Amino acid sequence: MADVKWIKIAVDMFSSRKIKNIENMPDGDALLVIWFKLMCLAGTINDKGSIYITPSVPFEIDDLANELNKPVETVARALDIFEKFDMIETVDGIISLTSWEKYQNIDGLEKIRSQTNERVKRYREKQKLQHQAQDDIQIDPKSELRPCGKSMEVLLTEEQYMSLLAKMDIETLNYYCNRIEDCIVNKGYNIRSHYNTILKWWDEDRKA
Repeated sequence: MADVKWIKIAVDMFSSRKIKNIENMPDGDALLVIWFKLMCLAGTINDKGSIYITPSVPFEIDDLANELNKPVETVARALDIFEKFDMIETVDGIISLTSWEKYQNIDGLEKIRSQTNERVKRYREKQKLQHQAQDDIQIDPKSELRPCGKSMEVLLTEEQYMSLLAKMDIETLNYYCNRIEDCIVNKGYNIRSHYNTILKWWDEDRKA
């Protein structure tokens, strides 16, 4: 799903009985930071409040703690509390924020999804017309592509995306995707292999 750059926060959020209760708990501030980070992560994934690495790969507690930059014990405790308060639910290991429509403009998200699908369509048509050879993992025109970057101009197969995530965290991957977009949109570069370019930059930065 396409990531978004905003979530809705009500000005009276801290008047909520649940939030007040959590705030008064030991490490209440840390628990609330985790809650806000979970909302932001759900917004980035943009799949009806679900939180996962991919739809078929849920976050393990260690990975989620690393993603949220919080101790494993604190994250595990926070999840237990949030589930007890019906703020989240977990199905088959996938965490979902309940009442997600409270934090997102659903119509706005549908518009973003529609724009992303149109962008993917244009990309596939361009690839078909140009018959460009791929230097990395071959992309089946019928395979699912994952748009990445601020403008969703970087397209990777699920296999490529997972391969990159095995080497770097999400923030690092997003940095390279945005860097590719800057080269394409602002500098007019023709980058034939987004996947290989990200690997090249990551390897250069790692050796620097």
